[in-house]
Amino acid sequence: MHIIGTAGHVDHGKSALVHALSGEETDRLPEEKRRALTIELGFASYLDSKNERIGIIDVPGHERFIRNMVSGTWALELALLCVASDDGWMAQTTDHAHILKGMLVPSIIVVITKVDIVNESRLQEVIHEIDKNIYQIFNTSFPIHAVSAHTGVGIENLKKLISKNLLANTIKKFPPMLYIDRSFILKGIGTVVTGSLVGEQIEVGQNITILPSQKVGKIRSIQMFNQKVNTAKPISRCAISLQGISKEDANKGFIATIAPEQFTLCDELFVTLAPIKNNQPIEIKNHQHVALAFGSDHTEASIHFVNEKKDDNSSILLCRLQLANGIFFYQGQPIVIMSVGASKVLSYAKVVYTSPLNRKMQRALGQLFLPYSSPPSLFDSMEVLSLYLFSFVKSKNTLPSVLTIEGENYIALDSYHIKEKTYKEIEKIILERASQSQGVPLQSAKFIQPYPSELIELIINNLIKQHSIVLCDGSLLIASKDDVELTKRASELYQEIQDFGFQGFPVKSIEKSDKEHIGCLLRNKRIIIIDSMVIYLVTTYDQILSELTQHLSLGDTFSIADAKEKIGISRKFMIPLLNQIEKDGYIMRIGDRRKVIKKKKFHKTLIN
Repeated sequence: MHIIGTAGHVDHGKSALVHALSGEETDRLPEEKRRALTIELGFASYLDSKNERIGIIDVPGHERFIRNMVSGTWALELALLCVASDDGWMAQTTDHAHILKGMLVPSIIVVITKVDIVNESRLQEVIHEIDKNIYQIFNTSFPIHAVSAHTGVGIENLKKLISKNLLANTIKKFPPMLYIDRSFILKGIGTVVTGSLVGEQIEVGQNITILPSQKVGKIRSIQMFNQKVNTAKPISRCAISLQGISKEDANKGFIATIAPEQFTLCDELFVTLAPIKNNQPIEIKNHQHVALAFGSDHTEASIHFVNEKKDDNSSILLCRLQLANGIFFYQGQPIVIMSVGASKVLSYAKVVYTSPLNRKMQRALGQLFLPYSSPPSLFDSMEVLSLYLFSFVKSKNTLPSVLTIEGENYIALDSYHIKEKTYKEIEKIILERASQSQGVPLQSAKFIQPYPSELIELIINNLIKQHSIVLCDGSLLIASKDDVELTKRASELYQEIQDFGFQGFPVKSIEKSDKEHIGCLLRNKRIIIIDSMVIYLVTTYDQILSELTQHLSLGDTFSIADAKEKIGISRKFMIPLLNQIEKDGYIMRIGDRRKVIKKKKFHKTLIN
């Protein structure tokens, strides 16, 4: 299934061309038939030579319905830009060409219509006129094909040209979505919405969310060109019957999606602007009130420049769009910016950031884009931009483990990415705090603004793994890389802990004044603390390991009851001890049993 569509000036033969291709009439409203004028989107289809369905969206050409034209183009794989041979290139042809460019339609064929009413000389004039205008707007050329919907001349060859261009297309990236272009109630069925499906397939019985109403319903049935189907694949035209969704919850311009998390509700967003013609300044003033057209929706906004506007277009103009109401957008979404109340296209925009930013962050984002005449593909990711702005981001597994942005290295840390320089700065802060005589409470150490405690805890765990710091009774202490002489009190504590043997020394018995000396024992790797509950000498811990595994071979298993019997401690203390032994890589939990996987002395302590 593919979706193509028409574009072009009013009365330039778009609907007649669709009828010639498909045999179907697209003007369905009484007013459309009375006035012979397309007002709303029309839909038709035909089967190509490979029996593949080609859906066609017929758009209105009149300037008063230009926003409806945008509604039909946002998901097109190919557009047929119609130019009547008698009129030639007209004002609305230019507007429609601008919208095709702004909506990033990947392929265009210029169709000269009504060739049966002009001579060869006039046809060549029109071709020359088309070439000149197309190059001015797109800085490239497109196939030009002449037809007559009245006589059928060129229609079959046009179908072959369409198939050839569709085959060569690169599919645009979309989130899973359908912009609703029609919504109605069918008796006995309920709410039905229609639109162009992109991104991912949908299935009957699947939950689907409507934005901005944020209502969740179920797909009751799907129709594609009057045929019921259980699955609809992108890119295709479909009608969806919704269970649990009212018509008011699913109006034209709303979004139906199975992945609402990929959209952001914005009352302001950041976009890059591009001129409607190459090497021309953008005809928009700072703080100007403009109209936005996107998907099957439109709204008004005020536009504010974030970075310096240069008339020579040598740098990207980053702008903040301030909206009257909250609207859902996705990263990378194309927008056409128009004059309020008119059909004139002022600029193309692309959504680059959908979260609010303070003035400092706005300036930083503007400076990031300033050196470029076209943005690097790396900047297409909002995660990358957030990483650049905030020095860290909680990743959705879409970023490489190591990447470089503007000369700075960023590294992966579990579910986060963080600037390497920032990582080292946080490490330094933690080490400085832990080097105090009694260390620093873990909860205090995890509080470093503006970073989330979850990220700080990951860095702390790394420092513990590297034996740079140790955790003692809820406090972090600096670890010594070399053995240092034990204090007198540390030696006394060492003996007291040894006396407790396999029972372990209770952490709650540690006096506040003894924390420093317990830290001394930890730094010298003389003791190990289990789950902030009990303390063992490292030698005692090794004896427990030996006792547990001495009569077992690698691969043998044992139960908690077996371990309790051998060591002689209660289940309350046995389970944390086994968890530590598992962390240290000696055993593996399999159901309720533990499997011996290593018989080698090894020691490390992690935050539990």
